[in-house]
Amino acid sequence: GWILAGKRGIGKASFALAAARELVAEPGIPQPPGNHPDIIVVTNQAGIPLGYFTQDQMSAFNLELRVAVERSGGRIDAFYFCPHLEAKHLPAGVTPHQCVKPSPGMLLEAARDYALELSKCFAVGDKTSDIAAGAAVGCTTVLVRTGKGGREEDALPVEPTYEVDHLWEAALLIRSNLKDACHGE
Repeated sequence: GWILAGKRGIGKASFALAAARELVAEPGIPQPPGNHPDIIVVTNQAGIPLGYFTQDQMSAFNLELRVAVERSGGRIDAFYFCPHLEAKHLPAGVTPHQCVKPSPGMLLEAARDYALELSKCFAVGDKTSDIAAGAAVGCTTVLVRTGKGGREEDALPVEPTYEVDHLWEAALLIRSNLKDACHGE
């Protein structure tokens, strides 16, 4: 199973669409029977408590994204989101909620729900908080250099396992490493 971390906003939709399309089985690329990667989007959504959009609007966007991905032959198995403020929006000394990346709370929740062995999963994102969350639970991490690309104002000192220029490259990288399932079998 795979964890795609860090989908944020409309601008990411085309990248998520391309990545999901790349993870669909193609002729000539064998995949073990019944063993397909789980594609799970894990995202901070501080825009909800900041009043930029509502949870209903975010859910509608996620549905649109899922439908677009399915129309292109891909799929997204689940969305996990954290509707709490990130550390940069909190007063000094206040600890962010456990689901806010870089904490791995949402990754752990997805692992429980999908029986994932996180040490065999990929965490993909364009912020160092995505990479830190994945690294904290032993995922192979992939930093995508689009958007923030690890250069955000509050970047964390963490090194990804891999760096790629586009999300579709991360999908191809994951596909090329499709040796083990995340499910502890």
